[in-house]
Amino acid sequence: MKILLIFTLYLISGGAAGTDVIGFLGGRVTINFKHNVYDPEVRQVFFCKAAECEIIIYDQRNRWILKDRFHLYGDFHQALTVTFKQLSSEDAGTYQYGENNQLKHQFNLQLISDLCCLGPNTMTGYVGETITISFSYPEQFESHTKYFYKLDDLRFNIMIGTTETQKGRFYMSDNRESKVFSVRISNVTEDDGGVYYCGVWNEGESVSYQSLYTEIQLQVTEKSSQENPESPTDSEQTDSTNTIIVCVCVALLLLLIGGLALMFCRRMKAKGAVHLYIYIYIYIYTPIVQHLQGKDEN
Repeated sequence: MKILLIFTLYLISGGAAGTDVIGFLGGRVTINFKHNVYDPEVRQVFFCKAAECEIIIYDQRNRWILKDRFHLYGDFHQALTVTFKQLSSEDAGTYQYGENNQLKHQFNLQLISDLCCLGPNTMTGYVGETITISFSYPEQFESHTKYFYKLDDLRFNIMIGTTETQKGRFYMSDNRESKVFSVRISNVTEDDGGVYYCGVWNEGESVSYQSLYTEIQLQVTEKSSQENPESPTDSEQTDSTNTIIVCVCVALLLLLIGGLALMFCRRMKAKGAVHLYIYIYIYIYTPIVQHLQGKDEN
């Protein structure tokens, strides 16, 4: 149901102090308004931007109102929750919350765009290993408490925040100088797979909000332990190596024997040439020389 309430509300309440809520273009923002749902006089609550309002009737709480990228939820935990997803520039502006036609709170939604925080991103982890996920954040969030969320249906579960360094298998650190906080997950399991967000939480007296920006899709798989049937086993590789070594040694031995045999043959051949020279000198050359010398004497 939509009604025109803004002008009337300001007349009744006299206006209300506003709260600045910071969100990212393309990100998500969830705002919590504290109110007394147990007050029997509270028959309805409303949430408005400009002249358009959404009303939650008293007996219709504990349910989501879905409208495009806009979620409205009232519960019995003294809070009205408003969620914007995939924030666009059209979402910026002033919003009001009230009870029984009376304005209670208002906030100004400011949207920023920073290249440090664009997403989504995809990561792959393996069962039993440790992975580290790092997030940059803008200067506006330097003093805010950072959180690491996991999406579960429409709810975001806090896995760990910068208020603690360890929570189970999750570890977190915040480097404010480089404006990066990191989350380490040890002994990863298949259940760790899913969609995660980094974000900040700002606690106020009456209005609190969480701003989620970088989205991480974590895929967890099991490393294959089966051996490739086409690949040789360790024993086969060892046998192959030993065979190669033996072949090389035999080849070197054969080369050595061949070299020694060649040297021996050359030496024997050289000795044979000397014997032939001596034979020619004694039995052919010397008689001829002696014969010629005898003719000269005659």
